[in-house]
Amino acid sequence: MYHSSLSKHINNVVYKAQCVIDNSLRKTFLTEYQSICCYLSKKFPEQIDYLKQIPVYIATQAIMNKNGWQGVGGLYIRPLKCILIKENVDDDNAQNGESKLLELLYVRDSSKCTEEDVIVHEFLHAVSHSINRSSSYYKNMEEEFVYTNCIEFYLNKNLSIRDIIRYNFFPFFAQDILSSYESMCQISLKAGVDFSEAKLMTNEQYASFLDSHAESFASQIKKEAYHRAIGMVKLYNKFGKKMYNVTGGQTVDDISSARFASLDLG
Repeated sequence: MYHSSLSKHINNVVYKAQCVIDNSLRKTFLTEYQSICCYLSKKFPEQIDYLKQIPVYIATQAIMNKNGWQGVGGLYIRPLKCILIKENVDDDNAQNGESKLLELLYVRDSSKCTEEDVIVHEFLHAVSHSINRSSSYYKNMEEEFVYTNCIEFYLNKNLSIRDIIRYNFFPFFAQDILSSYESMCQISLKAGVDFSEAKLMTNEQYASFLDSHAESFASQIKKEAYHRAIGMVKLYNKFGKKMYNVTGGQTVDDISSARFASLDLG
């Protein structure tokens, strides 16, 4: 039953991704983004040739939304080995007043998530996949690999740790929380909001439900997003330079005891 369900999920993701690809604005590659290419070449020299072959498809927000990826700046599609990026990611910071909850999360917090931020993030997912670290069973470890490996890239851009947490990590973690039913259940519990009917709602009903409790949800999501972001910096400071300069021969199991010891799975 599990394998059947997983197969159906993968087929659905591939179908939606292909719809985005077929309607994309343009196709590009890592070499177009020189600062990212240079960074990844130095950090993951054994993977760089593979990364340069991965196509990046730029698509409109409407096409991304139509295929179920509302609010997503980009994503790496493992079965197709490609990256989907929404055009004008930078413009999303204002959220155009579409959602009270998003306005509270992003506008007041002045979050700045650029196209470059999204692209380096997704290519790091591709690195994780290429060295066999990427797994649904190790989602926390997958995310910490990606987030901590972003830190040096941002430091190279002369960003402070405080700015990295606020402007780069916060938007990603806030979106992670919003897109996870399990995380939103925990957020609702802390906010004192009944979330039991959420799975039965249409997209429109769910959006209205979130906005009707926007103040409560925004407060708790911010706390959790900043908690996770600060946790990534702490992990980087403790393990980063030693643990993340990996080669293709390493897998998640090589350092599992150290990683699990460092993870906050609560």
